[in-house]
Amino acid sequence: MVQVLNYQQHFNLMKFIKKFILILLFIFPISSSYGAMVTSVQNETFADNSSREINGIAFNEDGTKLFTSYHMLANPGEEAEATYKLNEYNLSTPYDISTRTYAGNNEKCELNSESDGSGNGPSGASAKLHDIKFSNDGMKVFVVSGPSANNIDSDKVYRFDLTSPYDISTCSYVSETTNLDHMNLQNGSQAGSRGSGTGVNKEKNRVQGIEFNDTGTKLFLIFHGQGTHTDDDGGGPRLTRLLEYKLSTPYDITDLSLVTTAGIELEDEVANPNTMRFSANGKRIFIIDHNANAAGREVHQISLSNPYDTSSYTIDGRVRTADLDGDHTEPRGIAFNKSGLKMYVGDDNEQRIYEFDLVCPFNIIAGKCPPITENKDRTAMVEAQIEIAKRTIDHSTDTALNRLKWIRRNKDKQNLTNLNIDLNFNNQIINSLTEAVKTSTTKKKEDKKQDVFYWSEGSIVVGKIGDTSISSAKKIGTDAITIGRDQFTDKNGIKGLAFRVGRNDVDVGTSGSNLDTDTYNLTYYATSPIKDDTKFLDTIVGIGKLSSNLLTVLDGKNLTADRNGKQLYGTIRIKDEIKKNNFTLIPSGRFDIGHTILGSYKESGIGAIDVKKQHVRSKKIRTGLAVVEDLSSDDYTFKRHGKLEYVANIDRSSNFKYTYVSDGSTKFNETLHTGSLHNLNGEIGIDIIMPNSFSIFLIYERNQELGTGHTDKIHIALGYLPNKKTNYAFNLEGSENIGSEFKISKNINDFELGYAPNSLNNLLNYLSKVEKFPLKLILSAGLVVSKDNADKVYDRFRNRLIVPIFDMQGRVVAFGGRSLDGQEPKYLNSPETEVFEKGKMLFAFDKASSNIRKRDKAVVVEGYFDVISLHSKGITNSVASLGTALNKYQISQLCRCTDNKNIIINFDSDNAGRLATKRVINEVESLSLHDQINLKILEIKSFKDPDEYLKENKPEDYFNLIDNASFWIDWEIDQIFDNKDLSKSDIFQNVISSLVKLLSKFPQSATRTHYLQKVSERLSMGQARLAIKFEEDLRKQVKGFRWHGRSKKFEQPSEVSQREKNESEIIYYYLHCPEHRLFIREELLKREINIFNTEYIRIIWESISTIEVNNLSVNYLDDLKDPNNKQLNNEFTSINLISLLPDHLALNDLEVSNKINTFINPDELFLTTLKNSKHNLLGTLSLLERYKSLKRCRHLIESWGSQRLKTLENCISILIDNASLEPTDSNKEIEDVFKDLNSDAIKFQELYYLEREHINFLDKQRCGNFSSNQ
Repeated sequence: MVQVLNYQQHFNLMKFIKKFILILLFIFPISSSYGAMVTSVQNETFADNSSREINGIAFNEDGTKLFTSYHMLANPGEEAEATYKLNEYNLSTPYDISTRTYAGNNEKCELNSESDGSGNGPSGASAKLHDIKFSNDGMKVFVVSGPSANNIDSDKVYRFDLTSPYDISTCSYVSETTNLDHMNLQNGSQAGSRGSGTGVNKEKNRVQGIEFNDTGTKLFLIFHGQGTHTDDDGGGPRLTRLLEYKLSTPYDITDLSLVTTAGIELEDEVANPNTMRFSANGKRIFIIDHNANAAGREVHQISLSNPYDTSSYTIDGRVRTADLDGDHTEPRGIAFNKSGLKMYVGDDNEQRIYEFDLVCPFNIIAGKCPPITENKDRTAMVEAQIEIAKRTIDHSTDTALNRLKWIRRNKDKQNLTNLNIDLNFNNQIINSLTEAVKTSTTKKKEDKKQDVFYWSEGSIVVGKIGDTSISSAKKIGTDAITIGRDQFTDKNGIKGLAFRVGRNDVDVGTSGSNLDTDTYNLTYYATSPIKDDTKFLDTIVGIGKLSSNLLTVLDGKNLTADRNGKQLYGTIRIKDEIKKNNFTLIPSGRFDIGHTILGSYKESGIGAIDVKKQHVRSKKIRTGLAVVEDLSSDDYTFKRHGKLEYVANIDRSSNFKYTYVSDGSTKFNETLHTGSLHNLNGEIGIDIIMPNSFSIFLIYERNQELGTGHTDKIHIALGYLPNKKTNYAFNLEGSENIGSEFKISKNINDFELGYAPNSLNNLLNYLSKVEKFPLKLILSAGLVVSKDNADKVYDRFRNRLIVPIFDMQGRVVAFGGRSLDGQEPKYLNSPETEVFEKGKMLFAFDKASSNIRKRDKAVVVEGYFDVISLHSKGITNSVASLGTALNKYQISQLCRCTDNKNIIINFDSDNAGRLATKRVINEVESLSLHDQINLKILEIKSFKDPDEYLKENKPEDYFNLIDNASFWIDWEIDQIFDNKDLSKSDIFQNVISSLVKLLSKFPQSATRTHYLQKVSERLSMGQARLAIKFEEDLRKQVKGFRWHGRSKKFEQPSEVSQREKNESEIIYYYLHCPEHRLFIREELLKREINIFNTEYIRIIWESISTIEVNNLSVNYLDDLKDPNNKQLNNEFTSINLISLLPDHLALNDLEVSNKINTFINPDELFLTTLKNSKHNLLGTLSLLERYKSLKRCRHLIESWGSQRLKTLENCISILIDNASLEPTDSNKEIEDVFKDLNSDAIKFQELYYLEREHINFLDKQRCGNFSSNQ
């Protein structure tokens, strides 16, 4: 009882408060302020097909059809039942009721059973048809019917299905709810409970309005409580209530349950709720009150805290229909257009519908306008303005960066057809340098205008940002043109200006909303190398202006405005370039910042807004990896490239401040987030450069905003590659007659020649005093030289033309200097440092490697300027060694760039060049004999070097020479025959000996046969029979010569391991007894031990030789023979082979490097031999020579035994046949014939005994019985 009283008291208190508020509203009327939000436009009659009492109004999805629900009660005194129907009207202009046309009686929907004979649908004289509602797809229509009398239970919802959307002529009954008056469907919600009285006036309530949520899973019904309330009938209060139901299946009204945590009690607000409608987003409800009291015939507005959730709400207010239009006194039915800027209310007085304009969407109360973000097209238009501001900054920045990237990608293709070098010396001593550097020089006056380069780029952007929960989809299109100019800076950098004009077009949604923006941007861009020429710092600074035309279309009505903006932006990017073969990998990091100020604007039209100034800020962090592949030919540069980049958009919000033009009472400040935090950028593109340096590049780029949308960009750029010019003007110090002006007007194919002035310490002072580098570091870099002590330090390069030496990553690691005044040496290189090893580098290999791959051949020339000259003529697969003979390591580098291992040696055609060529052949002879390289020799006999040849011939001619270069063995044969008078016996014999020695090197008999025939023809000078004879003789001699150290046939198994042990001992002594190194070299040469038989020991010995050549010179062994050259001897013995050898082998032969530790760290037994090292060393050398002699003895025994001896009888027989009449010494004649017939066998016999004597000599030597006099 206490609980009931508490409930009753609480209810009465709430009822009193509500009535008090209503009294205040009448005392202080604000209907005029409501009316200011709503404007009557027009009204039209909808009374076709004898229709009476409009109860519900609905539109199809595009506003071209309007539907009304009616019930037609029988006239007083008639026994006929009421008629329930839906009428259809066509609107020629969407949502304009003045353009209505009745669809006809054939297009109506008869709902009650009396009309269609089905026995289904609302029926009976007591039933009354009220509201109408379509499903979202227009395939279902629902109506509600309540009793016209209090004591009747017939409250139901009916469902009719259509065969095509919104075609009500095809309606057919599907289902209906149970009686909604059941207690379990009425009581228990927060809207209160219906009465439970008895008798005629028992508390019945009538359903009169219907709505669904956007998914059809919730049903909302509004009930009109009827009857007279008495406190003693046992019932509760009479209530007008909005109830919320849950449907287990969308739009299935047969299975519904009351949501007890929701519902709205409206007893004191709405007396006779007729119909209701939700706003488009489900956050507002509008209810028609058809009050018996004319003053209470109103439209009510309720706001929900959450869409389609009546558990939490606010009653905003109401407006009397008569205040909106004096004739509008019987409101029934309500509807809105799609945008919510038009409201339609029916009137059962003459069956009219009134059309109203609203100041703001779905709002009739002043100060209650919703934010524009509740309209997806509206939100998308605001987002589009923000996105264009940010996108314009991105595009302007990217255009400038594309230019910088393009220049760097193509820096090695600078105007190959016009090499301008102006060398203007007063000093005749150094005029010879002109011929060393320039190839086809044309003197020109300096034209400063050529330091500025112009370019242009066109870009096309298309994209789409998909529909979101708050924003409509956007289609993006941008066309832009950029023109720019740039130039190189003093420190190998680039700077420039770019002006971009763009037209941006964004289509929003599907209703015709559009944003057109013209953009104008001026961008300064610059790049400079950091640390070295592969790492770069790019900077961008720019300003811009935007001019926009806004068109927002809401239900066919245009809202227009103009808006301007200005922006400031900047970018910093750091990138590295990693070259590998013909690929370049470019990792990069980038930070973008921008600030755009968009001006205020005011729209014109229904629902217009007044927008304040807006700030759009952008911050982005990017990290990416780009790849460039060089596919260039000799005439065209062709590169393709791609990029993948992650972008973090860390500042995506912007505040949008505005009011409605017709209701400035509410100021809105919406924070909008555009774009995605996580983004991926990908691009692919190509570069093409014509022979005249005219260029075009094309880039396709996609920016994928993860979870939202994407944009696609196409960049097309035309222009000329800026050819960097390095201008120098130096006075060469010295006597008064040496003052000379030195100008280089162009960087020669990116070789970046320089000049070292004739000063002892210019560079030293700069590095130590300006750059603050420590002296130790400068010395270790080899840039200065220290004499005796640190007090005497001076520049290494003085009065020299400087040629930088680059590694494979394009980094300068050393320098070469060419003397300008005759000082020796003529060419001076940097010493070896931590970053520079002569024997492991090739000059211009970084520039030539990709072209070596394309041509499948490498050309090796002698010097820097030969390479520079060749590259200037387009022969870009050429390199040079760095003052050392070409070694196996360098050959292996070249072989990795050519599939068929084609190496062409084109050294100078003088004696020095031929000797250098022979040294190369000797170095790689074994590789060629085993088909590991295809070594060819090009000797241009009529010209000194390639540079001289190209001055008088075309590059195509040189390419032909390369293609027809001689195989190295052919060149060697030519050298043997060159200028030899074969008519002289001694010369002929030397030629034969040389040929035998050469041809015996071939392991393949087929190759030997080919060359035996070839040289025999040359020896015979065209006489065929003689050629056959020469071939037979040469074949025998080659066969006899080929045993030396190569055949294992005459080797005993027990000797193999012993020989390996002795060869290892030689390596031990050579590493650990540097004082004996020269002795070991001399002894090996004297004993003709030219090669070690054990494979891994041979590789170690070859590595030792390579290290010594790299640290000394090619001819160091010959120079060591000079007893006065003590300094060289000291340098030779001081080479730390124990330290250098493991590193060298690790780079060149990993398998052998695993065995080197045994030699580096010998066992205790070997260390004991060091006490008498030279004696033990001599014994080891004798053993090695003894194995060689034993093999030769076995060979001679076999050869001796294979001879068929002629007997004395044979000799006497021959003498008898050839007897003469003169007396002779018969014994002597027999002896001479015997020797002649058995000459080969006798020779082998003699050689065998001589070899045995030598073995005895070696045994004595080995045992310590050796005397220098023996």
